[in-house]
Amino acid sequence: MYRLGWSSFCLLISATIANAGDDGPFRFTNPGGPDARFAPLLALAAFPDDGRDVIKGGDREPASNLPPLQIPFSDTTRQSPRDPVTPPPVTRAFQPPEWIFRVEYQGEEQIGFPVGHTSVGLFRPFESDSGIRFFDGSFLFDNNGDVGGTVGIGIRRLNSSGTRILGIGGWYDIRQTQSDLVHQQLAATVRSLGEVWDFNLEVHVPTTDRVRGQGDPVVESVQFQQNNLLADLSISQEVAMLGVDFDIARRISEDAFWGYAGVYHQQGDGEQIYGVRGGVRGFLTDDIRTHVEVTNDPVFETNVVFSLVYFFPIGQQQAPVRGSLADRLQRPLRRSSGIVVRDKRSRINDVVLEDADGNPIVVQHVNSNSPGGGTGTVEQPFNDLAAAQLASAPGDTLLLHAESVFNGQSISLQDGQSLLAETTPQQVMTRQIGIVSLPRATSGINRPLISNAPADAITMASDTSVVGIDISNSVGNGIVSSGTNGQLLIQDNFITSATNGIVLDQVATADVIGNSIINGTGFGIFAHNVNRLRIESNQLDNSNQGIGIFVDSGADTDALVRDNLLIAIDTSQPFLALVSGSLGSRLGLNIFNNETNGQYQFQINPGDRLDLGGLLGTGNTFLNSDNGNLQNNQNTTLGGVPNTSVNGEVNIVDPASIPIP
Repeated sequence: MYRLGWSSFCLLISATIANAGDDGPFRFTNPGGPDARFAPLLALAAFPDDGRDVIKGGDREPASNLPPLQIPFSDTTRQSPRDPVTPPPVTRAFQPPEWIFRVEYQGEEQIGFPVGHTSVGLFRPFESDSGIRFFDGSFLFDNNGDVGGTVGIGIRRLNSSGTRILGIGGWYDIRQTQSDLVHQQLAATVRSLGEVWDFNLEVHVPTTDRVRGQGDPVVESVQFQQNNLLADLSISQEVAMLGVDFDIARRISEDAFWGYAGVYHQQGDGEQIYGVRGGVRGFLTDDIRTHVEVTNDPVFETNVVFSLVYFFPIGQQQAPVRGSLADRLQRPLRRSSGIVVRDKRSRINDVVLEDADGNPIVVQHVNSNSPGGGTGTVEQPFNDLAAAQLASAPGDTLLLHAESVFNGQSISLQDGQSLLAETTPQQVMTRQIGIVSLPRATSGINRPLISNAPADAITMASDTSVVGIDISNSVGNGIVSSGTNGQLLIQDNFITSATNGIVLDQVATADVIGNSIINGTGFGIFAHNVNRLRIESNQLDNSNQGIGIFVDSGADTDALVRDNLLIAIDTSQPFLALVSGSLGSRLGLNIFNNETNGQYQFQINPGDRLDLGGLLGTGNTFLNSDNGNLQNNQNTTLGGVPNTSVNGEVNIVDPASIPIP
């Protein structure tokens, strides 16, 4: 009775399971459908006849044993891949987790992504007929602090025989690179996964501009051609690659490891890259997956990639065997979410450089040693200043070649022009690449010279520059500007034996920097009613007076006078600041680190004002006996205490309150 009771009980349980269908907590499926006729077989298989008659309590001849029933629980008790028997599959359905949270670290050297990164993600499976639908998202940050992410949706199903998973997915990936460019792509995956063999295909297509510059162009060379300025540039670019990856994997271990090999193709900006990959991937534990991969191609060369992923399932009562079809059906699978970016440098030759308004920069070449009839090109320069002045237009650059001597000549510039010597390093502003240095037009050494000008040697207009010119024995002044607007630059010129070296009258803004002025009969530098004035690092030697700054007629001037050497014939006026007219004129003056051979004179008429920058006694009046502020500002008289003459009231103010021109 004991054996009969257990047999009956097993018979009852077997019949119950066989007829449970979808209503019970577990489900068995068979191509032929559930059939209660298997229940007796299950019971007899569980308790084979051993010859003992349980009813009679005696022995009898054992009946012929029934052949054992093979039931391959392919998702629970996995059959060995080497087992030649392939019976009808029977799968046990598990409820997938509500969410799977994961943390992944991937080491360096992935193709097109040579920086290690960490990602955190969420995977959400939804049950459907014979499979799942899923949502997958992750956030990535690499070892350089750049970020990225991915989101995707897809579906996975068992085939009709229950022996393979067929899956498709669509993905959106985004990645920030080290140069702060952001790339985006769409990707699609197709998978066929079995107990032994897997097949994986992925296609990724960039959606942003596939070729993108990073940083400013690098100037490789600059050269003149005719009247133009040309540059050869190189540009660092990132190319987001369109690609296809395919691999075949085979289970190599009962502990859920697969070896795989595949090929990939990347394409971008006319470049085709073919490569091979291979590696091992699998599960170290139920919740830890790893992979190691080696890739090789002619561009990215050989790379070794490894990753480690930790899974945290949420809301799952019972997990399937790791690596089984049921396990992989419900778990996020590895894909190449990194956007492949190729760094390259492209060269662009003979770029015509333009000014800020987008017009080609025009250079008129002038060389006194060239034959007459020139056209102003680098190949055929003008040979006199008058021809260059006549042929040029506002905004042109006039380049005086080395070894040139323009005797008995003078020139009047037009608005926006620059008069430059090729022997002095020169720079121009371009729209494409910002400031660029001009090349040399000749190999000469001596600076260009304007000598014996019949009047003023150079007359400036609004927004003009004069740099690197030698001027001697002018009948009039060396460089003159009157009634001009915009910014003037007068730099690195050498002026000898002119009436006044530099004269600025009713000018908006002027920078007078690094000039040498010798043997003048008047002032070295004379400025009258200049709104913003900088006089810096000039050497004035043996002119009658040094620097004179005059303000009258109610004008308002802010000036910086710094680092000048002032040696004057009249030692009472190496430096003179005059505010006159009694009409409320004002001069704000910062005067620092100058050296003279005589007095610093300040003459202020009643009703006018001089604000002298100084930190000592700020807010007080500067007196004849008070040289502390000038001395504190490093001004000297031949290295000693400054000799000061004050006529009128000078207010001491904070130097920061006077705008620097």
